[in-house]
Amino acid sequence: MGGYQLPVSMDIFRGRYRDSFEHPTAIPAGQPQRYRFALPSVNHVFLAGHRIMVQIQSSWFPLYDRNPQSFVPNIFFASRRTM
Repeated sequence: MGGYQLPVSMDIFRGRYRDSFEHPTAIPAGQPQRYRFALPSVNHVFLAGHRIMVQIQSSWFPLYDRNPQSFVPNIFFASRRTM
């Protein structure tokens, strides 16, 4: 099973909410940003010699809605031009 990958915890966190859920903001270009969020709880033990991988993606489409890749007030009303 060399190279086998088993997802043990996944969640979606939109960058627009990194500072506040009440006041979403655009992500500034070229500036590092701090993201703090909790992943769903899982009961999993990593054995000695096992490795873990963290993946950060800008979109989970088609498993979740599209990411317009630009800041719009509401992503559910994003036009095709912003995607």
